[in-house]
Amino acid sequence: MSHTPRTLDLGCGGAKTPGAVGMDRLPLSGVDVVADLDAPFFPFAEGSFDEIVMTDALEHVADPRRALAECVRILADGGRITARVPHFTSLHAYSDVTHRHFFSAEGIRRLAGAAPEPSPHLTVPGLALVSLRIRMWRLWRILGVELLANAYPVTYEKLFAFIFPSMSIEFRLTKR
Repeated sequence: MSHTPRTLDLGCGGAKTPGAVGMDRLPLSGVDVVADLDAPFFPFAEGSFDEIVMTDALEHVADPRRALAECVRILADGGRITARVPHFTSLHAYSDVTHRHFFSAEGIRRLAGAAPEPSPHLTVPGLALVSLRIRMWRLWRILGVELLANAYPVTYEKLFAFIFPSMSIEFRLTKR
């Protein structure tokens, strides 16, 4: 018997991932479950989903660690989270007054327990970082800056991020 993967699009707004269950705090077109990402628990049973998509949603929650921990609870074993958040240097980070957090590649690594220096108080248990990519504006991609930023993210974020601002960070996590 074939298993059909179940996908949850958290904070989907009006642009839900096709085939996914859409959850948002606003009853917009395409939203299947109206619930707050800041609620203590999402309205789903443990292990309900094989994949969670969070496109431009994590920056809106009060506590990203708690939201990701709740994602771990509702993910099946081996399930994955695919997410995009604004980079801390992005105009998009500051152009929406409902954004509560801005992210760096280092911050995402710390959340997933993949930073060079352990930060147990910042890490969400049960997650493993699969991939992370800093996305830049087209000109910086053409000039090769995005390639260098991803090859040397710590150096980029410490020394060059405000000279060559990024757009977003795309990352994938799995439930261990």
